[in-house]
Amino acid sequence: MIDATDKPAKRRVSPLQQAIGLTLSLALIWAIFGRDHAERTVPPASAPTVAAVVPAPRVASLSPAITDSLAELGLAAHVVGRSGFCRSVPANVPVVGDLRSFDAERLALAKPDVLFVQPPIAGVDPALRELCAQKSIELVERRLDTLDDMRGLVADITHVFGAEAGERLAPIEAFLAENSPDIKASASPSASPSPSTGAQRVVIVVSADPILAVGRGNYLDELLSRAGATNAVDAKGWVELSVESLVALKPARVIGISETRARALEVANFLEVLPWNGAPPIVVADALPELLTPSLRAIARRGELARLLSASASDAGTSSSSEAAR
Repeated sequence: MIDATDKPAKRRVSPLQQAIGLTLSLALIWAIFGRDHAERTVPPASAPTVAAVVPAPRVASLSPAITDSLAELGLAAHVVGRSGFCRSVPANVPVVGDLRSFDAERLALAKPDVLFVQPPIAGVDPALRELCAQKSIELVERRLDTLDDMRGLVADITHVFGAEAGERLAPIEAFLAENSPDIKASASPSASPSPSTGAQRVVIVVSADPILAVGRGNYLDELLSRAGATNAVDAKGWVELSVESLVALKPARVIGISETRARALEVANFLEVLPWNGAPPIVVADALPELLTPSLRAIARRGELARLLSASASDAGTSSSSEAAR
C-alpha cells in the first residue's frame, strides 16, 4: 500500500511558460491548417493589362470636323489623339491639342503616324510642323469651308487609308464629284443643279442670341442650293443678323439647326414671335448637330436638311412652342 505522502508532488507551471506553450500551439495549428487555407483564399495576381491594339495607320486629329469624318467612315479605331472638342471618338482617347495649340509631350506619347489639322488662317504652327518632322509624323493640312474642300478631304483620307475607307466613302465621294466645279464646268446647263428663279427663299439660323445665320460660300449654303432652295442671306460666311434685318429678308421658310432639341426649341420659339411683315414664314427647327461641322458626316446627313425644306411646322422634329406643348 502506497502512502499518500509517497506520491510525487505536481509540477507547477509558471504564467510565462503557459504563454509560451499557447503561442507554440497556435503556431503549430496555423502551420498545419492555416497556411493551406491562406494559399487557397489569396486572390490570384491580377492579369497584366493588355493595351488595345490600334490598327495602322495610327492617326491624331486636331479638327472636330475631320474626326467626325473619320468616325463616319468607320475609322475611329485608328484615332490615338484628338482635340478636346472631338466627341465622335471615345473619351479615353488623349487630348493632344486643338485648332490654336498643341501638347508636344502628349502628341509624342500618342505616337501617331499621321496628324490631321484644319489650319487657321495664319497657317500651321511652325513648332507643330517641326515636331512632326522630328517624329516622322505625316502632317495633313486641310481647310474645310466648302464642298470642294471636303472633296479634298476625301482625297486625303483615301491617301492615308487606301481601300479601307472605300465602302462608306463611295457614296459621299460620288455626291461631291457630281457637284464639283470641274464636273459642273463640263456639264450641260440643264445638268447643273442650280435652283430655279422661283426657288423657295430660306434662312438657316444656328443661334437665336445673337441671331447667327448661314451666309453664302460655305458648305451649308451649297447643300441648300443642291436641294433646290435659295439662300435669302446675300452676305458671305456666317452672318449675324438683327431682328429687323432678318424680317426684311422676307424668307418663305426659316430653318433652325441646333446641337440639342432644347436649343432647337428655343430657336423655334424665338423665330415664331418675331414681327414678320405680312404672312409669317414657315418655321421649323431640329437638333441636327451633324450638320453643324463641315465634315463628311454632314454630307452623309444632307437628307435631313432636305426634310426640313419640305416639312410643315407640325412635321418638324421641333417647331413652335404650341407644337411642343402638344
